Amino acid sequence: DASGFLVAYSGGADSTALLHALRQANMSYPIRAIHFNHHWHAEADAWQEHCQRQCQHLDIPLTCVDLHLPDKSENTARIARYQNLQHMLRSKEILLTAHHRGDQAETMLQKILRGTGLAGMGGIRPMRQYGPGWLARPLLAFSAADLKNWLRHNDIDWLEDPSNENTRYARNYLRHTVLPGIQSRWPQAESRLAATAEHAQSAWDLLHHFYQQHGPMAGQPLPVNSFSPLPANTHTTWLALWLNANQQHVPESARLKEFLRQCLYAADDKAPELSLGHIRIRCWHQHIYLVNNQPVPANWESPWDGITPLILPAELGTLRLKTTTTETPLALKVRFYQGGERILLPGQKHHKRLKKIFQQQSVPPWQRRLWPLVFSVHSKQPKLLAVGDWLMTPAAPFEGIIWQRSRQDAPTAVVK
Repeated sequence: DASGFLVAYSGGADSTALLHALRQANMSYPIRAIHFNHHWHAEADAWQEHCQRQCQHLDIPLTCVDLHLPDKSENTARIARYQNLQHMLRSKEILLTAHHRGDQAETMLQKILRGTGLAGMGGIRPMRQYGPGWLARPLLAFSAADLKNWLRHNDIDWLEDPSNENTRYARNYLRHTVLPGIQSRWPQAESRLAATAEHAQSAWDLLHHFYQQHGPMAGQPLPVNSFSPLPANTHTTWLALWLNANQQHVPESARLKEFLRQCLYAADDKAPELSLGHIRIRCWHQHIYLVNNQPVPANWESPWDGITPLILPAELGTLRLKTTTTETPLALKVRFYQGGERILLPGQKHHKRLKKIFQQQSVPPWQRRLWPLVFSVHSKQPKLLAVGDWLMTPAAPFEGIIWQRSRQDAPTAVVK
């Protein structure tokens, strides 16, 4: 069950119609709104004040966020907004955006012209999981004209952003130049494009269901040999399904095709990779991995009493002990792999080099530096007691480690 609604409110016609319609629906769920001030226009502060007055009139709490961006590109602003929205979304809350049928048509055309695959052909999804809640677009069935007519009928004011007329932006060019020309010849083009998006979404969902039956679980690498039984022209789709299962953006099919070509024909000592922004996909030893570009701080270490959960750096998550063999705080230290560490494993008489274990278990080189190492500092020479929740020495004064991972590329205990 939803806990409430968070409305992305710009003050324009679309989001104004969404906010007022939601209030008129008179639902029992709490409603709040968020407004982003980009400070790109001389009237930006006046627009914020308008939104504040509207929300006060509707008795809807409004949060205003100042965005100071490095450039004025559509993409930079969109990424910044959604990062803030995901951060602000509460557990089981539904984020509502005012995308309408025209937005769907523009999105499809933009993606098609970029050479998108089936996932991109689906355009804007009406609803999907997002952060701790969901993201929904309840106005996709309506045109921009429908929304403005409804506002006029209800005598509701809205803002007009002059930048929406600037055809220097790709979306505005499609809206004001390309789509009107198409619709003059095919009046139903907007609704037909929206219907095509629904068909693509249905086909993608069917493929995703197939992937769930036959592909690796989220967080696991994709074996290169999993492409072998599939027709060659479906290989990029299979890779896109794996990315989607790991909640990653699917790039243009041409980039995926080139990356796969390198993976299939790369020598053993090569590691082809493809950047997806803050994430890379990398082929190593006939497996494709997700690699987060956020590194572990050099020489990071932290004391740990074993009682308080330990927050790891670089969004790697939290460490806790299962139970301890003593009721007093422990003298522990946590750091990451540096090379040269040794550990005594159960049933062994001699310590074994951690590097050798990593090599035997085919742990990728970049993942080795992500394993938190737990040391005892009772003696002059710290003793390695555990490698995350994977390896533990019999002499450890606790029964095990619980590692609650945050990053999708964090290594797992089942390595091989």
